[in-house]
Amino acid sequence: MELDTLVIFLLIVAIAAAIQTITGFALGLVLVAMTTAVDLVEIRYSAAVIALISMSHTVLALRRSYRQVQLEILRPLLIGLLPSLLAGYLLLEFLSQDSDIILRYILGAMVIVAGSMMMARPMVSAVQSKSWVSLLVGLLGGIFGGLYSAAGAPIAYYMYRQPLTIISIRATLLAIFFVSTGVRTVISGVAGHLTLAVLGTAVLSLPVVIITTLIVERFLPSIPDRSIRILVFVLLILIGLSLLVHPDFYPKGP
Repeated sequence: MELDTLVIFLLIVAIAAAIQTITGFALGLVLVAMTTAVDLVEIRYSAAVIALISMSHTVLALRRSYRQVQLEILRPLLIGLLPSLLAGYLLLEFLSQDSDIILRYILGAMVIVAGSMMMARPMVSAVQSKSWVSLLVGLLGGIFGGLYSAAGAPIAYYMYRQPLTIISIRATLLAIFFVSTGVRTVISGVAGHLTLAVLGTAVLSLPVVIITTLIVERFLPSIPDRSIRILVFVLLILIGLSLLVHPDFYPKGP
């Protein structure tokens, strides 16, 4: 990766990390969406970097909260997620051959939905959801995890509907993301996409994620929650639209 491309990539990493700190799930989604929207790197490249960053970041975050992971809901989520993660990765490989525009459209729609979810806080259920519901949510999250290394949006929305403490929800989400990104990294390595360039970019990105997270956490309490959510919502919608409104969407002239 050339120096100017790397600088832009790390800047996008910082933006994605800031949004992740606010929303709790959008690091991978924003990073892959923004790098794709500006045609910076291939989706396979950014998704491989995201998996490494997220796996390392979740290890750091889980070191103090791993005892709060709710295994009862984690197990069915992972049972659904792991096979669909492989299916999503194979779909990425297939579409990357000659249907890259479809990947952009799916990603754009996903970002817009995630942005809309920011403004619609989930109502907490009176009882914990059945295991089969968790399994289905895991299936959906796994597809997006395999495609873009961004399984967080549907799973996070689902988890915040559960009658659990915030600490337990976040710890369980971190555990899910650790397993999903770890498995995706293994799959990517077997497929030959875990190159030295990917590893180097991930190593440089991780300090950016950590520093940005610490800075945003410091100033977050002083900013009105609704203002932050509106800002993130607008940003995600704009990113999503930029992916959908692509030159290839329109017929070319003679």
